[in-house]
Amino acid sequence: MRAFSAPASPRWCSKQNLIFLGLALWLLLLGSTIYLFKMFAFGPHNQHKNVRPALPTRVKPQQYGPAKSQQNVSAKPQSNEQIDVMNIKRAETNINLLLHERAKAVTTDDDPNYKRVVDKDQAVLIVGGTDGSGTRKVVQVLEYLGTNMVVDDMGTYDIHAEIVKGWPKIVTPVLDITKSLHYDIYDIPDAVRHSTIESLQILLEETEGKITNKTLPIPKYISAKNIYFGFKAPISMALLPFWVNIIPKIKFIHIIRDGRDIAFSENTGPIRKFFNSTYGPNSKYEKDRNEVKAIRLWNDQNLQVHKFIENFREKNSNGSILFDYFTIRTEDLLAQNHGVRFNTLKRLADFIGSNATDSDICCLATNGNLPLRRKEMRLIGRSGLKAENRLKYGKWKAKLKENKLLQNTFAIAAEALKTFGYEPELVYKNVDSKKCAGVACKKVMPIVVRPSSIHQQGRVTVPNKRRDTKK
Repeated sequence: MRAFSAPASPRWCSKQNLIFLGLALWLLLLGSTIYLFKMFAFGPHNQHKNVRPALPTRVKPQQYGPAKSQQNVSAKPQSNEQIDVMNIKRAETNINLLLHERAKAVTTDDDPNYKRVVDKDQAVLIVGGTDGSGTRKVVQVLEYLGTNMVVDDMGTYDIHAEIVKGWPKIVTPVLDITKSLHYDIYDIPDAVRHSTIESLQILLEETEGKITNKTLPIPKYISAKNIYFGFKAPISMALLPFWVNIIPKIKFIHIIRDGRDIAFSENTGPIRKFFNSTYGPNSKYEKDRNEVKAIRLWNDQNLQVHKFIENFREKNSNGSILFDYFTIRTEDLLAQNHGVRFNTLKRLADFIGSNATDSDICCLATNGNLPLRRKEMRLIGRSGLKAENRLKYGKWKAKLKENKLLQNTFAIAAEALKTFGYEPELVYKNVDSKKCAGVACKKVMPIVVRPSSIHQQGRVTVPNKRRDTKK
């Protein structure tokens, strides 16, 4: 009979392994204790997801304005929701202090228009309007009148906001909430408002950085003294309530074109990108024809921008926010009547502070001396609109004759058509169709390339020369 012997202990039960196991359990217990202490002492609300991160370190004085602080928050919160509101207020207060030091902006809780003190006397110019309304033509005129227009795309003259993943990424979240272009940014949830403001600040900083190498060439002796720099993006008008809150001095040019022409445009981008955000994905307008969707969007958006401006002017009657607004109809800019064209260009020149003389403006109105790089873009000629462009402007008349159903449907745009002088048609009285208010065109100003020419995808753009010069 064999003697009984106890089984050998497993290898993991060795003295050394047991020591390591005990140490690991002790560290786990310590970490759990610290975590629970933080949870009970401070709570998760101190890491609220809506609190904005610090602004970029390269904040520019002329770009940024203050965020509005919230008031009447209880000093003794009774719930996590009230604590969240306090944290958001504290974060916005910190942002205001940061902006005060970096941008020299002065804010006061009792002044809803928050007065600003800025370094520059010049304004940022923004050109916006419905896609297809003629914003590109206006940029060409602004170029001639001496404006520093920053461009990313030499075909459309737009800036594409690629640094913030494009305009739809900024605009769509706002429209999903507001369903309108006439809104108060402080009615928008904090997360969306803060994200939008920060994206626009980043975009403005990048755009300012392009002044030296991506501005269009201008005439040698003409400059727009009121403008620091300008840019064009049609959908930028959807963000006008944000622009007036974050840019200390701003000028906005609202481009209008007959909505009936817009309706028959092949450009369905606005419908595809913003119709559902404006009216909802399952709205009663979803099954409408594209022409009807287009003119509805044109009517509502342009009226909403117009009404926002009127209300803002009343609220800002003390001039604490330096904001100017100018509406220009593309049809007036391209009219066959030289007097109408001259008056339109003259008002635009005064708006931007251009030192172009009446003679220079008359040359632009009568000779079509636009500093363009493509012959097909020369829309203004000695006899007004060229034949191919007469077909583009006013084409709706022939289209509606073919479709009387649409003629009745287009009544949805009656208010905007009347507001902007299309129906009934605006008539200019006492305007000489062949003269520039008694002024003659004496000379044509030369166009010169800036020292830092425009570089576009590895090429240098030089006016009136071949576009194949490599960088």
